[in-house]
Amino acid sequence: MSASVSIRKEVSIDEALQKSIGEFGWGQKKLFLLVSLPLIPAALQAFLLPFTLSDPAKQHWWECTAAAGEACHSLFTQTSPDLCSLPRESWRWTRRSHSIISEWNLLCGNSWAPQLVYTGFFVGLLIGTTAFGAFADRYGRRKGLLLACGLASLMACTNSLAPSFWWYLLLQSGTGIGVAGVWLLSFAMATEPAGPAWQGHAGIATHLFFATGACLASVLALLVPNWRLATFVAGIFMAAPLLLAAYLVESPRWLLATGRKGEAAAGLAAIASLNKTHLPEAPLADMGVALGALRPISDAFAHARLQRRILLLLLSAFALALAYWVVLMMLGSAQGSLYLNQALAAAVELPALLLTLLLLDRAGRRPVFSFALLQGGTSLLLCTLTFGWLQRMWLIASKVGVAAGLALLPMYAAELFPHSLRASVVDALQQAARVGCCTAPGLLLVADKAPEFVPFLAVGAALLIPGVLSMTLPETLDSGSLDTGQELASPRLRIKWPGIFRAQTLRQWLRPFKAHSGFSFSRLSETDMQSNVLS
Repeated sequence: MSASVSIRKEVSIDEALQKSIGEFGWGQKKLFLLVSLPLIPAALQAFLLPFTLSDPAKQHWWECTAAAGEACHSLFTQTSPDLCSLPRESWRWTRRSHSIISEWNLLCGNSWAPQLVYTGFFVGLLIGTTAFGAFADRYGRRKGLLLACGLASLMACTNSLAPSFWWYLLLQSGTGIGVAGVWLLSFAMATEPAGPAWQGHAGIATHLFFATGACLASVLALLVPNWRLATFVAGIFMAAPLLLAAYLVESPRWLLATGRKGEAAAGLAAIASLNKTHLPEAPLADMGVALGALRPISDAFAHARLQRRILLLLLSAFALALAYWVVLMMLGSAQGSLYLNQALAAAVELPALLLTLLLLDRAGRRPVFSFALLQGGTSLLLCTLTFGWLQRMWLIASKVGVAAGLALLPMYAAELFPHSLRASVVDALQQAARVGCCTAPGLLLVADKAPEFVPFLAVGAALLIPGVLSMTLPETLDSGSLDTGQELASPRLRIKWPGIFRAQTLRQWLRPFKAHSGFSFSRLSETDMQSNVLS
């Protein structure tokens, strides 16, 4: 009896936040701001790439020489000039230092070079996600974040001195490793001090800082067009978060999970002080048992319902990341102002993210997530039917849904699975997204020999398929979370189909044809039409 009483007196960290400390008071907001700031310079490292790898021929950073003939002058007036069709002595670069393509003469016969750089950066992201995840679990989030900032800064500054393309590729991959660590650990440190009701919202809000960095990349590239100097400046900015090291505190959840209860309580006390609240009178419960109950992602495949769920979410993560970077790279080679195209594509993310935060507690997670996928996919399909500035506008518009979907996915996915599976599911989705990133350059390289509409069609379809299927997922707003086998064995959810798709309506429409068909629609029940195969 006494043992059961002592257990009741202990409180979990979530209970402490909900009942005593506060779920997202000024203390958590201060920490959120401090740990999210590194995402701004981290975004600079990624979004400078379209400028560093820009096609100098399409940007008209060249001119005809005195020895050039009429062919050169005629070519200069074209929007996509083929400089490789001219003798090399008939033209010269006017802004050689604006792009690595012009500096190292990677134009003719080297169309693979920019895509290889993107691939190297994305492989770095893939490696960094795994490496820094393991490092942070063992040595702490704070140390991992500072190490990632230092690594990304060092790689970027060194890359500004790269003597050749291959050195640039290697160092850019190293930058990707550091950027992955910054993103992963900023996200963790921003969400872990918050209470359960605010963790998902805090995670989505971190994307606002990344989008801000994307907007600033266009400004930096415009003010500092020299790619070496711009890369160096971005690297210096990446070191700026190290100045905040004294103000960064370790995640209380990680401290508690590793058995350092005293330090965890001290961290929570500091948050409570800023919140003008207090710690609970009862001691914090040990998280050791909870950690031991965590299950690998393979356990999700042991249950048919969860198996369908995880497969759909993995496809969604892959498609969203693929679309995000395909759009970015295609805008880098599109007609019009490179700076304006990239700035608009980054700027539309900010209202998309704010709208997501506004709607997810009103409309629900599933409608917002499904709409994001469908809007992004539809916009890309419309690119196949349009040309010129209108096509660019649809391409930029697709970023609205893609950015919203990427931000909402971790929160929605976590709510679709039991607590014991959530960490494994989110990790798997991150890796699926990284694979989507790595696929994007290869897709564009292959599509370079195909008709222009192919990448729009492929990526648009990749978004629409999970967008349609996601409408069969359950809504998690105010519905709690799945934590027991009994809940997993509950009756399947049903889709509320629009009236025109219901079996009764279809039977009425098709009754005149019944005499001419051997199939009887009376055998098709409305329940079958409404069954949710993925819930």
